[in-house]
Amino acid sequence: MSSGATSEPRAAGTTWNGRPKHPRDWRWFVGGLGKVLITLGVLMFLFVAYQLWGTGLQTAAAHRDLRNQFEELLGSTSTATTAPSTTTPDTAPVDSGPAPTTVPPTTVPATVTPPPAIEPGAPMGYLEIPSIGADDVFVNGVSVDNLKDGPGHFPESVLPGQVGNTSIAGHRTTYGAPFFRVDEIRPGDQIIVTTLAGRFVYVATETLIIGADEFGRAVLDGVDGTATISLVSCHPRYTSRERIVVRGVIDTTLSTPLVGTTTTTPTPSTVPPTLPSESTPDTAANSVPDTTTTVVPVVPDGGPPEAGEDSFSRGWFSDAAAWPQVLLWGLACAAVALGAYGVSRLARRNWVGAIAGLVPMVLVLYFFFENVHRLLPPGI
Repeated sequence: MSSGATSEPRAAGTTWNGRPKHPRDWRWFVGGLGKVLITLGVLMFLFVAYQLWGTGLQTAAAHRDLRNQFEELLGSTSTATTAPSTTTPDTAPVDSGPAPTTVPPTTVPATVTPPPAIEPGAPMGYLEIPSIGADDVFVNGVSVDNLKDGPGHFPESVLPGQVGNTSIAGHRTTYGAPFFRVDEIRPGDQIIVTTLAGRFVYVATETLIIGADEFGRAVLDGVDGTATISLVSCHPRYTSRERIVVRGVIDTTLSTPLVGTTTTTPTPSTVPPTLPSESTPDTAANSVPDTTTTVVPVVPDGGPPEAGEDSFSRGWFSDAAAWPQVLLWGLACAAVALGAYGVSRLARRNWVGAIAGLVPMVLVLYFFFENVHRLLPPGI
């Protein structure tokens, strides 16, 4: 008889972990079905947790990078201005006669250089809403990938600080939910936007609940001759059935002067001064400088998405490219589960296999849920 320890043989009528075998009758099938349903319920609960909190992990990481990028831009970019200059009065020298006529001095005001083109997905500025505690970096674009990183600016709308309606969209329940409390904004609350062009303070005026297909009212409609803002998200929470739009109008007393719409440059008269006795009318010498207005179009780079749509309009299974990833990570989940089961059999202890498979299962489930989420409508 060997003195070494030997494993005990499995007793007849027992399972691999030493428990008595159950007959494969209706109770065995019902018990197996119950285990499957419990497993599915746990997976659904974990998926909901991923949507509400897990999606915020990648957004938080991306948001830190975007904030650092924009802070570097603010530090390295300054508004280019032309220093005021005064023209030297032209004097017509004469030997005799009346005193020479002079052209009044003209002052050329500082002109604002349009901001550089912004790549899709790049940071555009800060969006602050003190009344609801929002302080986010917003990006150029409202694609699904753009809004994973934070609020996004609709390329169809004007830039912040321009005359017209600038529109910014944001998630309401997933990916950090920057607009979770957007319905709590009240008339009079400030909406502060900081870009490379300056700091613009808007005052909330109204909240609208509109249909999901009313793209123009959400994004393009504004007040003629006025700089306005629209914050757009889905309504009610956890659905994309309707849209909530919070409107605001700029407070020019608290904001940087409006940019990107017009620049006014005085054009001094080049007609030389003349004497009253000459045939040219005397008013030419004393004419007030003409003023010309030049429109400076400023739009983000990358171009707008298809007109009349927003990224919230996607339906079920819109992202066909997600299917291979769902299959791949689903197989990875099955492989981890089988591996944990194998460890349990070797150790003859269920808890040993559960501990061995816990960390790998959490990792593969995260990526599995991330790709399953791509197949769902944007419940923001």
